[in-house]
Amino acid sequence: MTTQARTTVARQMGATSLAINNTLGDKEIYALVAAYGYTNAKLDEGRQIHALAADAVTAQSIAAGAYRQATEQVRAAEQRARASYQALAQLARAVFPRQPAGGVCRHPEAGRVAALGAAHARGRNPRRFADERGSRGARGEVLARGEEN
Repeated sequence: MTTQARTTVARQMGATSLAINNTLGDKEIYALVAAYGYTNAKLDEGRQIHALAADAVTAQSIAAGAYRQATEQVRAAEQRARASYQALAQLARAVFPRQPAGGVCRHPEAGRVAALGAAHARGRNPRRFADERGSRGARGEVLARGEEN
C-alpha cells in the first residue's frame, strides 16, 4: 500500500533552500556537515540543482494553470454552442412544424436531397450514389432492398 507524502513540493523546496542557505551561512553547521563530505563546491552544486528544480516546479505550475484555463474555455464554448443549438432547434420547430411522412419539406425532390446529403455525410460520393439510385425514388429504393412487406 502506498502512502501519500505529508509535505507538498513547495514545502520540500523551501526546506531544502533553508538547509543549504543555513549551512553556507553558519560556520558551525558548515563545519559539522563538512565532516560528512559536504564541501563548499558540493553545497553550491546543490544550490544550482535546487534552482533548476524550482524553475521546473514553476514551469509545471504555469503549464497546469494554462491547461486548466484552456479546459474552462472549451467547456464555456461547448455550453454556448449547446445553448445556441437549442435556441435554433426551438426556432426550427416553431417555424417548420412536423409534416406527416416526410419531415419538414413537401417538395417532390426533398427525399432525394436528403438522401444525397446523407450519402455525403457517410463519405460516399453523392453523384455516384445518385446514379446508383437512379430514378427509383425513396419507395423504389425500399422495394429494391426488399424491405417492404
